[in-house]
Amino acid sequence: ISGSFISLPVGELKGQSWVLFLPLLMIILIFNRYIAIPKSYLRFFCLFSIIVLISGVANFTEIYNTIFKGRSGIERFFGQYMLFVIMACTSFSLFNIKIDLFNTANAERSMLKLVYISSVPVFFIGFFELLWVVFDVPVESLLLNISMLFRDEEYLNYISTRARGSLFEAPALGMYLSFLLPFLFLIRNSFTRFLVIFLLFCLVYASSSRVALVLCILGALLYLLMKDRYSLLILLAIIPIIVILASFGLLDSISEYMFSKLGAVFSIEQDVQDDFHAVSNLTRLASQNALFSMFLEKPILGWGLGQATLHIDAFYPSWGYASYEVGEYASNTLGTQLPPLYSLWMRMIVELGIAGFLTILTGLAYLYRKINGIEFITLNMKGALKVSYLLTILSLLQFDSYRVIQFWIVVSVILFFDMLNEKNKNNTIN
Repeated sequence: ISGSFISLPVGELKGQSWVLFLPLLMIILIFNRYIAIPKSYLRFFCLFSIIVLISGVANFTEIYNTIFKGRSGIERFFGQYMLFVIMACTSFSLFNIKIDLFNTANAERSMLKLVYISSVPVFFIGFFELLWVVFDVPVESLLLNISMLFRDEEYLNYISTRARGSLFEAPALGMYLSFLLPFLFLIRNSFTRFLVIFLLFCLVYASSSRVALVLCILGALLYLLMKDRYSLLILLAIIPIIVILASFGLLDSISEYMFSKLGAVFSIEQDVQDDFHAVSNLTRLASQNALFSMFLEKPILGWGLGQATLHIDAFYPSWGYASYEVGEYASNTLGTQLPPLYSLWMRMIVELGIAGFLTILTGLAYLYRKINGIEFITLNMKGALKVSYLLTILSLLQFDSYRVIQFWIVVSVILFFDMLNEKNKNNTIN
């Protein structure tokens, strides 16, 4: 594995190291004697594809004629659909591999082991990033060499400022940690559980990510409210330890950090050019305002898959240009970055209209109900799965792509557990 290999032109998947495992998944499936396709999964995929097709046909002329920053509407339409297909196939492949490995007797424990093992690279790299970012230990060269295994060249320059584990940027680390956190509460050994959760919140601190802070705090509270009071004591014990470390000058004041980050979520200043979070917040607010205006123009079938970023420049509010980022995104300069939309939820309702949005919302609600119906897993596992699923969905409020791999992993786990649950019921009846 190398950064140069990952940097092959694979669109939005550029720099995503897990993409290298897709051919392996496909090969395993090819040699499988039996491939299962959940009916609900197939129905949703077909329905989503039909809505994408209808929206595309309704906007065909505009899609065909649109070019912005050198990207065409046709390229975006088919490229985004192929991305969705790749992610759906990834989830489908993981679902089928689990069929060969697990049954109702070992499914829960084996699934947790896989989650824990897959988190090792994140914590391993994160530990050295903590040494560098927080304690100024000179491990930059080591981090750079490790980073070459996971990232495209354009993502290598973050290591001196923010922790991001094995992911491509700090907010992505925050999204992953929120997915992981509920499952860490299921670690059996209390000392190990405390140590790993403590390290996770240290990574949240070192990532300097508002997303990580909000989602991980929310995730911990949601899980603990659902089930495990004992783990609440562990979570509460982490806070005074961090405060003690801060008092010795090993960390900045945790309270100051939390208040500054939570405040940054809402801060929008008049003069934003020199304030990173204020610039980011104003750009995001202007983008959501523009997307809402786009939705009002085509509310039923939307603008077509992948088209929002090609038209948003005409809808930015005048006050949004106080952020230099908005000006850069709105300029039609060949080869420059397309405007980020910051929210997959807003993007879906703009591109696919109310019809597509309600279809996706129905599918997500259906999956959540499936979790409630799984009888063979423990209540703690059910609670962790619910919280992880909800937090993954919430994280899409600030990320505008279908390539959130943890979402597709959770979907495959829910469908797999549901299939085992049905088999278990049928065996009991027979």
